[in-house]
Amino acid sequence: MRTNAFAPFVGAAFAATASAQPLNTQVIINGGAETGDTFGWVSDGIDAVPAINAAAGFGSWTFTAGEGPELDQRLTQELLINTLAPSVDAGLVRADFSLVIQSRAAGGVSDTGSAIIEFRTAVGSLLDSNVFTDPTVPTSTWDLYGVDRPVPPETRIIRVILDADRNGGFSTDCYFD
Repeated sequence: MRTNAFAPFVGAAFAATASAQPLNTQVIINGGAETGDTFGWVSDGIDAVPAINAAAGFGSWTFTAGEGPELDQRLTQELLINTLAPSVDAGLVRADFSLVIQSRAAGGVSDTGSAIIEFRTAVGSLLDSNVFTDPTVPTSTWDLYGVDRPVPPETRIIRVILDADRNGGFSTDCYFD
């Protein structure tokens, strides 16, 4: 995961003050799967795999769903930003989030990869979100998604979700890097 430029990794950074000085260049743990596992994430059917063949991405590892349930195989990570509360509430904090997704079509069916960034209150109420869903046409291409936006006032939790849905076949063919 990288931020603040074209970055082929899941990433988020925060900037505060009117001059947008970076507070941290990387706040998502293991965004590029480079630990070779899902360290830092809560996994529900998505794992890290070597980035070879169709999964060849931007490092040695990538995240992918597999043979689990057909819908909602997920990786989730929550970023607690309580220490930034005064700046968030004053509208001085921005989130810069980027990732690449590869959804694949094979045998007449298309599996779909999506990423969601949610802005939540301290008690978990949803304030706003951004959703990125990768089309399967053309197939087997890495597509860049991202947003650079203000963090909504009252945000204390930023939740990142990588979601894979299988629409046929034996395994879910979506990749995230």
